[in-house]
Amino acid sequence: MGKIIYRQGDVILEKIEKLPNNVIRDGIEIRVKGETGNDHVISGNVFTIDRPKEIDTKFQKFIEINYSNAAIVHTDPNPETKHPDLHIPEGVYSVRKERSATYNVRKFTEVLD
Repeated sequence: MGKIIYRQGDVILEKIEKLPNNVIRDGIEIRVKGETGNDHVISGNVFTIDRPKEIDTKFQKFIEINYSNAAIVHTDPNPETKHPDLHIPEGVYSVRKERSATYNVRKFTEVLD
């Protein structure tokens, strides 16, 4: 079977078999700011790669969802720009914020939807 991916706005969840060995638990929800300034929020056991503080891990998050009514919720109050809730089945996921690379200047930028 291929990859199982869920996406809401610029938040991407990819189902993985298990957590990597080198992660530490660091929260109970993930909030990703979207282009409208509102958050995409999902609750669960949140983990990051265990690395020294000087190494950026903001794009290396994992979430373990162990309840049946989990959803990514977009907090935008404007009905014209709000995404519907995206229900996510129980499991372990790699969480990424979509970004693009500009190769001629060798820098990453966040993609806004």
